[in-house]
Amino acid sequence: MANVITNTLTATITATEDSTSNVPINRGIGNPNYDCGTAQYTEEMLLPAAPQAITLPVNPCCMVYIKNKHASNTVLVNWTDNGGAAQNVYTLNPGDVIILWADPTKTTPGITALTLTASGANTNIEMFLGG
Repeated sequence: MANVITNTLTATITATEDSTSNVPINRGIGNPNYDCGTAQYTEEMLLPAAPQAITLPVNPCCMVYIKNKHASNTVLVNWTDNGGAAQNVYTLNPGDVIILWADPTKTTPGITALTLTASGANTNIEMFLGG
């Protein structure tokens, strides 16, 4: 597929001292952006209380953002690294976010499979997949 879109990650890491409001850390990550053919955003997805294989819009998928929006349920993230094996990556607690932003021009970027397992039914997440 021809590159028809640029996917950009914009983020800043900030630490603020509670007692003084000083900001000892305020670091932008440099806004990595890559020419891609795919960008898919899902604002609201309800996961069942069973492993849910996610259909990737492109393979490999080089940009992955997942946020657990549920108030109490967790979400286990399992993915297969491009050229690797399936692995449990992280369990997202309520409000947690995981981001993978890989350069699609590298030798083995991104992931080739994604499965999400919620600890309870109707666990809501938001997600971006691209590459």
